[in-house]
Amino acid sequence: MDSRILVSIDCITYNHENYIKKTIDSFIMQKTDFDIEILIHDDASTDGTQQIILEYQEMYPDIIKPFFQKENTYSKGVKRIGYLYNYPRAKGKYIAECEGDDYWNDPYKLQKQVDYMEAHPECGFSCHGTLKVNDNEQKVSEVCPYTYSRNVDCGDFIRGGGGVIGTNSVMYRKSAMENPPQFFFDAPVGDYPMQIYLSSQGHGYYMNEIMSCYRFNATGSWSSKMYQGKEQFAKQIELNNKLVNMLKSVDEFTNREYESIIKAKIIELNFNRNILERNIDEFKNGDSKELYYSLPLHRRCKIIFQCSYPLLYQNLWLFKKEVLRLLTNPK
Repeated sequence: MDSRILVSIDCITYNHENYIKKTIDSFIMQKTDFDIEILIHDDASTDGTQQIILEYQEMYPDIIKPFFQKENTYSKGVKRIGYLYNYPRAKGKYIAECEGDDYWNDPYKLQKQVDYMEAHPECGFSCHGTLKVNDNEQKVSEVCPYTYSRNVDCGDFIRGGGGVIGTNSVMYRKSAMENPPQFFFDAPVGDYPMQIYLSSQGHGYYMNEIMSCYRFNATGSWSSKMYQGKEQFAKQIELNNKLVNMLKSVDEFTNREYESIIKAKIIELNFNRNILERNIDEFKNGDSKELYYSLPLHRRCKIIFQCSYPLLYQNLWLFKKEVLRLLTNPK
């Protein structure tokens, strides 16, 4: 660990030509009384992303440290890419997360988080509010789990399914991730298990300030691939099944401390899977019976319609998604 560098920025990119300048600029604009480094891992982009990164590296050779893959690792099933390629070369005491299609909007973000964590050595990670924006950087919604600054709760992260906070708000001590549990590597996503693990290890802190922006359904993003296209429901079923397995491992890892919360989350995931698989009898009479009948009537009618007429429902759903996309991303 380089004592001159206090924060290492972990940035993963792939075909972010339209976004990466904004991302890097938001790193460069940070006003700090300590040194930073920008670790960019490019997963063999096929557009102009790499050239843009190289141009910035030429301007900031002591700060920007890229790693260019020759072949796309994600398509080969490699997971936790940032942890595998950026974490080992990080020299900072702290690691701040931000992918190449997101950005920070507060020049004092890093300073504020470091100041708190330096003053509270028991704090393993910190996070803050995030804006969800469209491709034109117009506000869609806010991701602010609490109404005031406070310690974070692991149970909230388990319930939230990875969407409680913006990943690009997270800063953690490098030492906190030296030996993560196996569920972190096996999980189908990276942010959800990281949030659970970090918050289960002790003190985490949420700052009630919006200091970053997350692009909603950005071109090529994970969410755009998961929730769009003809195979979206099959992908969601597979994701749900893998998340259930992950939560069972979390339950063992935490010695059943969050057993009731995990059980409720698994019921919710199985409920969603049964809807996608059209198992009407299962979600009306099985473990998720109570959850189903707690829903308002219009929601239950919608679920029955989805199960009874899946092709029509899917076409209507895709049409709605396209309309929302056009409304939130006007040209």
